[in-house]
Amino acid sequence: MNLRISLPILAFGIILSANKCAGPADATATGNSGISGGKWTLRSIAGQAYKLPEGVEVPYLQVDSAMERISGFGGCNRRMGGISIHGESISFPMMGSTKMYCEETQELERSFMQALGNSTTFSVKDDKLTLSGQGQEQAVLHLEAE
Repeated sequence: MNLRISLPILAFGIILSANKCAGPADATATGNSGISGGKWTLRSIAGQAYKLPEGVEVPYLQVDSAMERISGFGGCNRRMGGISIHGESISFPMMGSTKMYCEETQELERSFMQALGNSTTFSVKDDKLTLSGQGQEQAVLHLEAE
């Protein structure tokens, strides 16, 4: 069986397959690359500062370089889950955590997780990540210096 493919058809096929290799409309193209690769520490929830008991690690989020997964700490428990970003829209699907109970930080952790769940948009300016939703600021995080 002889298979003959004309040069224009072959060239067209190569062009189409090359475009598929480029991957999804990358975060870099939409300017979201500034959110991945760093440790974002919590500064405020719903516009309010919070206090931590002495010796407690500051709650934080980290976004993987593929901008598909997050990990972090809520004040007592380790957090993990998905992240979905499209333009300025953001959501945190499939969130999970360890299951420890820490009386001193339980309310902070609950508020932080609620803020993530309520967040629908985000903005990054310099080292400040602002999560917003339901018509108000949900949380502000700062990029920790390495």
